Amino acid sequence: MKSFEEMKTFLKEKNATHLLNFYDELSENEQKILLEQIEKIDFDYMQSLYQMTKESNSFQSKNREITPITALDKSKLSTEEYTSFNELGKKLIKEGKLAVCSMAGGQGTRLRL
Repeated sequence: MKSFEEMKTFLKEKNATHLLNFYDELSENEQKILLEQIEKIDFDYMQSLYQMTKESNSFQSKNREITPITALDKSKLSTEEYTSFNELGKKLIKEGKLAVCSMAGGQGTRLRL
């Protein structure tokens, strides 16, 4: 395991030193656990995923518009409808064609509405 100073140097190279912001407030055991968790992060993979969002085939480059969909109450679906939607959802997720945003609340306070 990397020492705190080694990790700090490493994270500086990855522009992620914020991960150590509250290091001094942790117990010795918590500090050890944090360093172990950070060491398991694949920063290169995360960077590659970020870069993919900037590629020409990204959502923004296609100038598509996000439009709201009609809500469905799954408790009111028939077994067949539920199964059909469930299978469709799994298929779209596997194909990378589905995104979901879930927010708590419901009064729009997080969106400042």
